[in-house]
Amino acid sequence: MYLCNHGKIKQYKIKEKDAKKSIEALQFFATGLTEGALVHKLQGQIFKSQGFSKLGQKYIDHFNEEMERVEKFYDRIMDLGGRAEERRRHRVARALQVGTCCKMKKEGCDPPFIV
Repeated sequence: MYLCNHGKIKQYKIKEKDAKKSIEALQFFATGLTEGALVHKLQGQIFKSQGFSKLGQKYIDHFNEEMERVEKFYDRIMDLGGRAEERRRHRVARALQVGTCCKMKKEGCDPPFIV
C-alpha cells in the first residue's frame, strides 16, 4: 500500500495477520458486489426481452459499473498477496428462477416451484 507523506510516496508492509483479515473482508465484499451485479445484468436482459430496452440498458450499465468496482477489490486482494476466488451464494440462482418464472408467466406457461 502507498501513502503520501508531504508529497513523497512511501511503501509500507502490512503485517501478515492484518493482510489476511483485509483479504477476507475484501473477498466478502467482492463476492456480494459480484452477486448484485449479476442480478442487475440478468434483470436488464429480462427487461430488454419484455420490450423495455432503455430500462434494460440502464440495468446492464449499472452491472458494468459494479464490475469495475469488483476489479478494484480483486486488484487490492492480489496486492496483499491473496488470490481472487469465486465464492457463490444463492442470490444469483434465486434471481435466475424468478426471471424464468416471469418469462414463463408472460408466455402463458406454469412456472416451476420456487422454494
